Amino acid sequence: MGRDGACGAVFRLTRMPGGAWREAILHFFEGPFGDGEAPLGALISDRAGNLYSTTQYGGANNRGTVFEITK
Repeated sequence: MGRDGACGAVFRLTRMPGGAWREAILHFFEGPFGDGEAPLGALISDRAGNLYSTTQYGGANNRGTVFEITK
């Protein structure tokens, strides 16, 4: 699981000249027994530009995780 994106992914979109978009995968989730599965919540940012959200599954009781993407 995980590396194929089946458990979810965090990605960056960059607008290219001419209006096309380029996708870059920042992180693949590894599943409920790794770092979580099925990112679900809206992204929240802090003053430093870090992003926070949640997954639907994973964690100690498989009830979800909170994750941070640093700038």
